[in-house]
Amino acid sequence: MKSFFTACLFFSVSSVMANTVELTPAIDKDSDNVTVETTHTLYFSLGQAYLDSEKSTAEGVEDSALSIRIAWEGSRDSWVFGAGLSGLIYSDNRDFNQSVVDQFGNYSSASSDAQSVSLFGEVGYRYTLSQQATVEFLGGYEAVMSSSRSISNCSNCLSEDIELDSGMFIGPRVTYRWSNGVKVYLLWNQHLSGDIESNIMLSLGLKI
Repeated sequence: MKSFFTACLFFSVSSVMANTVELTPAIDKDSDNVTVETTHTLYFSLGQAYLDSEKSTAEGVEDSALSIRIAWEGSRDSWVFGAGLSGLIYSDNRDFNQSVVDQFGNYSSASSDAQSVSLFGEVGYRYTLSQQATVEFLGGYEAVMSSSRSISNCSNCLSEDIELDSGMFIGPRVTYRWSNGVKVYLLWNQHLSGDIESNIMLSLGLKI
């Protein structure tokens, strides 16, 4: 699983997010109609999540984890909305080793990794500070699809569930856009339910 997140990291840095948003509606001079553009963005985020200390200790992981997101976002007028894939890479205190054999019959010892994969959706309102900078206030929900310690690329190896859930979150985000359309986001989420307490992330995006 760790190899999956590493691949996502290198892919996203080369082709990730930024959204050229119309900060004010375009007005047709020959008409009284106001044209509002809907834009779409792919973005990649990297940061740190902070977990409930009692629950994380009970599950054998540290109370902070590397946080990763790959997602789509749309915007129309002053509203933003998005959905994507998120993941945590835990610092595991109960990792294990197991003897494995490859397709050529060679034996070796492999170590387990601990991580989770989630789906999330969010919606928010955007406030314009300047032509380049905006602030968004977002709320959403994150659902954990898988959370475990296991050995990557091994179909018959041991696996243990890590019972750490996510849930509803709210928080602000500051966005800066360069003239070439590339955008950088700094976001902070406070979780209202589940075992994740907060999450701070830096994001990079590209309009699609």
